[in-house]
Amino acid sequence: MERSEQRPKSKGGRPAKAVRKEKQFSLRFTEAEFVTAKEKAANAGFTFTMYLRKMALMGQVKARQNEEEKQGVKQLIAMASNINQMAKVAHQQGFLTAMMLFEKYRKQFDELINRLTND
Repeated sequence: MERSEQRPKSKGGRPAKAVRKEKQFSLRFTEAEFVTAKEKAANAGFTFTMYLRKMALMGQVKARQNEEEKQGVKQLIAMASNINQMAKVAHQQGFLTAMMLFEKYRKQFDELINRLTND
């Protein structure tokens, strides 16, 4: 049997990256420096090489959000929904009812904002 159409054989494997990192650089640490850099990378939520790359290119690394911060952001989103509901109540039932609802949520807002800003 002959193929009427000849297709090039696929090499298989992973597709080539659009941008390859071709240059390498060696860096030497003392044991103490190495441990410190590894800890900082772990605290920031990055791999060691990604942490070093970011430090070399930007001079600083902004840590990723931890689970507690993610939960705080989710709570803020939920509270924003409550604010929208209060605005709707204010327009429908009057501002006095809305103010009572707002006082209920104000303490939660303050606690969450203090927790997020103090971290």
